[in-house]
Amino acid sequence: MHFTELDAFALHYTVNDFANVVAVGSNIKNPDNVVDRIARHAKNLLICHDNDDAGITMLNKWQTLYKHAKPYPTPFGKDIGESIQQGLNIKEWLLKIISSCDGDF
Repeated sequence: MHFTELDAFALHYTVNDFANVVAVGSNIKNPDNVVDRIARHAKNLLICHDNDDAGITMLNKWQTLYKHAKPYPTPFGKDIGESIQQGLNIKEWLLKIISSCDGDF
């Protein structure tokens, strides 16, 4: 999963029992060697991009680098942080995504 640093801290705190969280920090940065290796070997790669043009740019980059990357922006709010502030239960939301994938996770 990809997020800005503050979003990644919030998400890691919430889902560290079932997901790895990566903060890239910008839509123009490329993954470093460690993140690249993890992403390439991940069975599933959820991209929780921001709900704006910069987020779409970042999503496109990651989908070009990793064909198995799937977009999962939050259902409301600009990003993970805003969604949490607006009441989204992030763990419940991600578990629902995972359970709806019929064993793909």
